[in-house]
Amino acid sequence: MKTKLSFLISTLFFLFIAQCLAGMHLHASIHTEDTGKILTEPDTDYMEKMRKNVQVLLAATSVDELRPLTDQFSTIAENYPDEWLPSYYAALAFTNMGYLLEGSIAEKDDLFDEADKHLATAEELQPENPEVKALKTFILMGRLTADPQSRAMYMGDSVMRSLNQARQLDAENPRIRLISAIMDHGSAQFMGQSTDQACRQGMSVKPAIEENLQAAEEGSIKPAWGMNLIEWLETQCQ
Repeated sequence: MKTKLSFLISTLFFLFIAQCLAGMHLHASIHTEDTGKILTEPDTDYMEKMRKNVQVLLAATSVDELRPLTDQFSTIAENYPDEWLPSYYAALAFTNMGYLLEGSIAEKDDLFDEADKHLATAEELQPENPEVKALKTFILMGRLTADPQSRAMYMGDSVMRSLNQARQLDAENPRIRLISAIMDHGSAQFMGQSTDQACRQGMSVKPAIEENLQAAEEGSIKPAWGMNLIEWLETQCQ
């Protein structure tokens, strides 16, 4: 009986989260550098191409702006098969398109399928990278929000397993902490409990993500997405 009740609570909670996130416009501010491997002398051409496309990605707010970037990052990935960031960014661009697209469930799923495909390449190169695991969780959340009524029942556990794997790698990663805070916030609301702790955790991540974004503006290519999620959480925590 306890197991059935826990499953029901988990299911309803993820339905709540899905409905909240479905209305968001999530143009991710992102940026990534080779944090998982040591480069003694980064290839100049590679860095120039990455910086250029990351800057475009930072400013992208629509599917039309994101679509060309998927080709750009895919081409860089082909030319630099030992680098994980191009595939990571291609996956992120497809993920953001999946959230932003005002289309059918099948069309959204196609974009998340592409995101998974590119992220799998990044994961082969960086199997224990918390940024990769965070994005994998975000993709799963996108799939759930594409059809929350029918998917909450069977996808909730998958999202939680993915998040827990990410936490095990780096519980202090700002994107992992932010996703955790959003889930905790939704769970507290559903259970009629205080959301103060979840709000504090979410807001505590803001300085780190602002620092990521500042570094991106200065030419860094480290992951920096998440500011839109913080802005959404701020509206819920007022």
